[in-house]
Amino acid sequence: MDYLKQFSERLDIIRNEVKDHALKSQTAMMERANQKVHNLTLRLGDFVYMSKDPTGPGHKFKFKFAGPYVVENCESPHLYTLKDQTTSKIFPSIHINRLKPAYVRKPNQCNYFMDPVITNVKSVHSRTRFTIR
Repeated sequence: MDYLKQFSERLDIIRNEVKDHALKSQTAMMERANQKVHNLTLRLGDFVYMSKDPTGPGHKFKFKFAGPYVVENCESPHLYTLKDQTTSKIFPSIHINRLKPAYVRKPNQCNYFMDPVITNVKSVHSRTRFTIR
């Protein structure tokens, strides 16, 4: 009987050690994984590209992103509704992991300067004609 008590106590100690070690390694792995995460914050009117999954023959050479689209509605911090400016088509809820910011150039009046970069619909003047290709 004494042997069984000692053995069960040793097993309890080993179980607790393993549990502590597993928790330590889990937190270390989470910290390491979170170091590479870049939080994307989008506002209404921002330009974004939407990821699409190309399939079929020649999928390596197809475009991986469609757009640029405009953020129409923010349903939650992770779900966004997008609108295509050329066709006015509204896409249903899209998760943020399928989006990346788009930097669209605004047309410039003079030809010898590079077009300025815009990231939001509000920065486009109503006087200039703006088409997204």
